[in-house]
Amino acid sequence: MAIRALILIAAIALTGCQSNKERLKAASVAKGETAARKPVLVLPAACTAVMERVKLRDEPWVIHSWRWNVAADNRDQLARDCQAWVDDFNKRIAQ
Repeated sequence: MAIRALILIAAIALTGCQSNKERLKAASVAKGETAARKPVLVLPAACTAVMERVKLRDEPWVIHSWRWNVAADNRDQLARDCQAWVDDFNKRIAQ
């Protein structure tokens, strides 16, 4: 990214040596490159949610394990929801 910034600064510094045609061509290339970029993918909160940890209480290990499995199942469902959202997003962009 820093290299692009340096190239842009150098291009701006050298614009005094360019004709109007060259400047317009450079501007149209830059505008086309900007328009051709894909939009930024913003993930929903479910994709970045951190799973709550199940704390051990005064209960048998079996109950603790069951609660852990329920929590893991919930997080797995969030991950499936996220994947479905990303698939739908990519399908809409491809159209």
